[in-house]
Amino acid sequence: MYTPEILKTENLTRYCIRLVAFGLHMPELLDRYADRAEELAAQLQPNQFGLILNAFARASHRHEKAAGLVRGDRGQ
Repeated sequence: MYTPEILKTENLTRYCIRLVAFGLHMPELLDRYADRAEELAAQLQPNQFGLILNAFARASHRHEKAAGLVRGDRGQ
């Protein structure tokens, strides 16, 4: 659970939800989950992607790198 770098899509989704549900989320850990989700984005099913985004919203967490990509900053 504390090493998202080795998780595949199903477990990444499952553990991200559980981290938030049980109050174990920390900003640094959620950033690592976001980085891993970004790496696996092409393999994520739409429902898995939605569940991860929902978990981030419940934790009131925002991944600045991903938010910049959505805004169109592209690393500027």
